[in-house]
Amino acid sequence: MKKATVREECSIGSAVVGVLEIGTIVSAISIVGKRLEINHPVSGWCSVVSSKSGNNICKYVKTERCELLRPVRISALNKKYDSMDLETGNLVAVQKFEDSRACIVWPTFGTVLYFSERKENIFQVVEEEEE
Repeated sequence: MKKATVREECSIGSAVVGVLEIGTIVSAISIVGKRLEINHPVSGWCSVVSSKSGNNICKYVKTERCELLRPVRISALNKKYDSMDLETGNLVAVQKFEDSRACIVWPTFGTVLYFSERKENIFQVVEEEEE
């Protein structure tokens, strides 16, 4: 994602409610034309494509919605995000499973071992996003 202005309404003339830095992970609600409605990390609307260059500002990242089967600590990938302790039953969005780690993109951006010490999976897939 390139730097993007988030506006209160779909109209590009509506009030600015925030600016998203490059690399910010957002949670999308809907898309109308070239406008994307988001509700995380701020609620509002941003452009999918730059009106100046025509380049994509946002990119789709496929995730799986998973429920935690035990408490875990998600380690933040950079200083922009906080490490987070989550309880059994919490929902997370997993972008990918790699080696023995899962890349979490919501509610924070980080990684966690996806097998417990006893080699038991700590996630249960609740819902897979359709492409």
